[in-house]
Amino acid sequence: MFGQDALPWVAVVGAMSFAMGTGIMMPPLQTLVTYAAPDNARGAVVGLTSSAQSLGIIAGTLLAGPMLVVEIAERTSVLPSLINALIFLGLALPSWLLVRRFGWKPNPRLSFGQAAPEAKPAPSAD
Repeated sequence: MFGQDALPWVAVVGAMSFAMGTGIMMPPLQTLVTYAAPDNARGAVVGLTSSAQSLGIIAGTLLAGPMLVVEIAERTSVLPSLINALIFLGLALPSWLLVRRFGWKPNPRLSFGQAAPEAKPAPSAD
């Protein structure tokens, strides 16, 4: 059913799923990052977030491609799943420890259901 002939269709469905997921995830993530960052560092934080996302996509593609073709004893490898699980644990554990240490303190500027705060006008150079 999913032989060599189905490969283009699998790639199309995968690319469409990735694009839809990114389209749904990115606007709320950028909004949260924008509101969570202090006013004087907002541009740097948003730029760093975008750079990290792009680097993750590029590095993930470069690393996952060779892993997907690895076969052990003529069976598809579980190597990509194992590496994903290790990366998740490597990121989840420090996050959990930080929340335990500092607590979860929501930012009062992130009050959902209200309009976004008004932008402050730039000071004039008179």
